[in-house]
Amino acid sequence: MTPAASSQQLLAALSDAQLSLITLPRRANCPAQLVDAVTSFHAGDRPPAITTAEWLREAALDEYGSARTYLWVAQRRVHGFFVMTVGAAKVEQAVLVELEAGRRPLPSVLLAQAGRWPDGTLLPAGAILDAAIGVAERIRQYAGVGALVLDPADPETNAMWQRRGFKPVLDDPPRGRERRLWRALGT
Repeated sequence: MTPAASSQQLLAALSDAQLSLITLPRRANCPAQLVDAVTSFHAGDRPPAITTAEWLREAALDEYGSARTYLWVAQRRVHGFFVMTVGAAKVEQAVLVELEAGRRPLPSVLLAQAGRWPDGTLLPAGAILDAAIGVAERIRQYAGVGALVLDPADPETNAMWQRRGFKPVLDDPPRGRERRLWRALGT
């Protein structure tokens, strides 16, 4: 569904039995039923899941100017989501040469938040990464970005993303945080 979907289109997707991927609109354009679905989202009981679900409920509607939130909706609820914004990553010089990115931190698309209803059956495992890569690849066609980056919340999440092909950046992480991970686009 397009970022400028009408309220009627958003409500139809929310009410449908089939899963739809929509873009969360500006707060002023968001139907009350979609706001209710967003505010009732649950991602599980692990601390990172709690934090990301809180972000969706409390901040997503106010971040439209700096990020895009994508929601999978059906059956009057949000089944999963991810948030894309801009980022950068310090990678090996050889990678910058290979990606023709010049001498600087690698301009990137940042997967800033992601979560999935823990017991949901409609949203398959891997759907968030596949969709985020798809969005990042479309952005790459129009802007000079070479990677999808993310900031894992904890060692378990870090290991999960590395199993999916992400590699640590060279930047030192902020104290107490995991090292940012990256994955090349267009390769």
